[in-house]
Amino acid sequence: MEKPQKPRSAYLLYYFDVHQTIQQEFPSLHQSEIIERISGCWKRLNVADKGYYLEKAKLEKEGTDTVCLPHISTSVSSV
Repeated sequence: MEKPQKPRSAYLLYYFDVHQTIQQEFPSLHQSEIIERISGCWKRLNVADKGYYLEKAKLEKEGTDTVCLPHISTSVSSV
């Protein structure tokens, strides 16, 4: 019997959205440095952008389909 997966947090949803972009922009960075950059970006993310991920996490927790949410453009160039 498979254990149901825990819903992802807002930060984890953000992490999955930007990880590959940062890894492609900075291929020489170690994984720990990428995580530090993503964490720093999350802390500096404005309320509206963070709200998108908080809402998406809330819907995922409730079991609602999150595909209908309009996606925001997340810039990681300020990393």
